[in-house]
Amino acid sequence: MLAMSLTKWVKRGVLSLALLAMAMALACGGDGTATPSVEADTATPDAAPEAVSATPEEATPEQATLKAILATIDLGAGPNRVSFLLTTPRSLVTVPMASIDSYYRDDASSPDAVKESVQATFHPWPYGTRGNYVADVNLDQPGQWELVVSIEDEGKSLSTAIPLQVEETSLTPSLGAQPPLTPTKTVRDVGDPSELTSSSMPDLDLYQHSIEEIVDNGRPALVVFASPAFCTSPTCGPQVETVQGIKDLYQEDVDFVHVEVYDNPQTIQGDLNRGEYAPAVRTWGLSELEDYLNESWVFILDREGRVTRKYEGFASADELEQGLAEVI
Repeated sequence: MLAMSLTKWVKRGVLSLALLAMAMALACGGDGTATPSVEADTATPDAAPEAVSATPEEATPEQATLKAILATIDLGAGPNRVSFLLTTPRSLVTVPMASIDSYYRDDASSPDAVKESVQATFHPWPYGTRGNYVADVNLDQPGQWELVVSIEDEGKSLSTAIPLQVEETSLTPSLGAQPPLTPTKTVRDVGDPSELTSSSMPDLDLYQHSIEEIVDNGRPALVVFASPAFCTSPTCGPQVETVQGIKDLYQEDVDFVHVEVYDNPQTIQGDLNRGEYAPAVRTWGLSELEDYLNESWVFILDREGRVTRKYEGFASADELEQGLAEVI
């Protein structure tokens, strides 16, 4: 049985509730200028370091208004997809590009040396005009890192810093690794689709294959972990819908699998205390993440069953298609 105390719910759910409040407020505002009902800097969960603005003695009033919400917590030494939201007191930021300078702060000899400069691209969410920024960053050593993010917005230069804790290896399957050959439910194993997914309109194409089958069958694969009905994030349902959309374009070349986070979605009935994690959620390390509840993940596997891309939190169709292009 999945144990979930009120404290854990609050700690992990703060970010999700904040994002949902932002999305609803901004999407419902006719002129697109509604102010989020939750302050951005209070939305960062305990599991992730708080993103802070530029050094106070150096920051201009404009710089001090930019804040970041880190959406990626499972970071291992090496290449990483880093996702974050940017906000000002007026709204979420949606400019197309942001610049990133990375710093390895554990290097006492040159802590202020820029390790890498990359661009982060804005990816809109399926509903409304809001979304997140994504960049591939090479965090090549474990320890304390910092990303300094800069944008140009309405003629102003704004910046903020995002502290990161990078471990030797990630808890979820690493890039280049073959994930566990865990059996997952298919249409052949159940009598009703409600045993496979909490989605109200399930696409049965996503339940034709078990992870155990796809990892070793010589075809690329995309695996999405999500709980459409019970997720505490506003993006889990849209993530499955996004996968369904690109599945129709690539299913001749790629196997697509949706793993419902909960092994018993048909018996939860709105009470997550009844929820039991699917075995693959445990063997793939998702449940090992601090304060993990049911947030979505997507993994792309090559023909040898090795992870080539992984996406913590929402991944847009563009991102997923780019990842699939590398393995087809």
